[in-house]
Amino acid sequence: MAKYTITAPVPKSCYGYGLNFVEGVATTENKRIADYLKTKGYKVKKEKDDEVPNTPPANNGTDDDKTSDDQ
Repeated sequence: MAKYTITAPVPKSCYGYGLNFVEGVATTENKRIADYLKTKGYKVKKEKDDEVPNTPPANNGTDDDKTSDDQ
């Protein structure tokens, strides 16, 4: 999921729009909030997706994942 860094027009620490701003900066993964705040004059920076492809881990030829009942 994408992460958004939101910078408020005024650098103050407060809670607003469901976000905790520290010195005017907050982060969220909620695209709707990021898009809304952009229309209100906040600067929104989309961070790179940190998602890992949904693939199972490789077994590498070992039987480490077997329980004692399986052996």
